[in-house]
Amino acid sequence: MSKKPFFAKDEMTIRRPSPGWSRDDLLNQPGMFALKDVAGLLQVSSTAIKKRATEVVNSGDCMWETMGVRKILTRWVILMPVFAGYYREYMLPKHRPMPVEWTAEVLLKQSGTFRLADVCEKLGLNLNSLRYKIKKETERAGALKDVGGQYVVDLTTFLTWLADKKLYPG
Repeated sequence: MSKKPFFAKDEMTIRRPSPGWSRDDLLNQPGMFALKDVAGLLQVSSTAIKKRATEVVNSGDCMWETMGVRKILTRWVILMPVFAGYYREYMLPKHRPMPVEWTAEVLLKQSGTFRLADVCEKLGLNLNSLRYKIKKETERAGALKDVGGQYVVDLTTFLTWLADKKLYPG
């Protein structure tokens, strides 16, 4: 009778991400990583990952098997082959990054989903007052909260909502 090892080979050591890796490079790596080392590269807060892990446990599933996330003593670790699938399905940011060189005129000709903070900065709008208004009419404004808790907006719907509310002349 052969004994099955308690830990798989890629669960024996905690790896560090290489400084030159992109998000996709990291997601395609085998092995285990410390959460604090990879959260920044994945563009999601470690708090958001821990919150998701808690939700998985509360739903009756095993966070290690479902997400590849586990707390060992005081350290949170990620088994990347398992976590990569979960991340791509549920946690990948849904907005397009906004190029720095875009002006308001260029932005107004675009479509897609962008971070509300970026849109407000380019259009010269007050982010805090808009966030307050969006909370009341999230769907009409074309907004939703991303994994990191930031508002993202569908630009076409959002610009129509701004015009209807007479908040932007564009």
